[in-house]
Amino acid sequence: MRTFRFFIFAGISVMLFSCGQKKSSSNQEQQLTFTEISIDSLTLNPAVFEGDTVQFVANVDHVCKHTGRKLVVFGANPEQSIKVMATNAVPNFDPSLNGATVEVVGVVKGVASEQAESCETHSADSTIAITYTVDCLSVKVK
Repeated sequence: MRTFRFFIFAGISVMLFSCGQKKSSSNQEQQLTFTEISIDSLTLNPAVFEGDTVQFVANVDHVCKHTGRKLVVFGANPEQSIKVMATNAVPNFDPSLNGATVEVVGVVKGVASEQAESCETHSADSTIAITYTVDCLSVKVK
């Protein structure tokens, strides 16, 4: 009889404690900390923001139709743009974003340009061109 009571008590305890361990989906989401900037300041001098998590609002010029993994955005001047790259957080971009105004949160990264990635030899005094992109953490239409 003592064993039976023990198992009943243990079962009730497990049920009570397991109910208290549920986590809501909002608690599981990571809270992003970022710097709010203008797209124009980012396109004019992206090196200043390298490695930073930034938020900006921009116009979508182009969604890569081949893979959907690149988004080209611009601000006041369409000639000054920056690429937003898909990540695990945002695996691809919907083609319907073409022409839309979007809010992007992402990490600014400097990467070697395609020329620098080739196997060409560079002299000691040559500089490797750096292209800046934004690794997308979230994107939403404004």
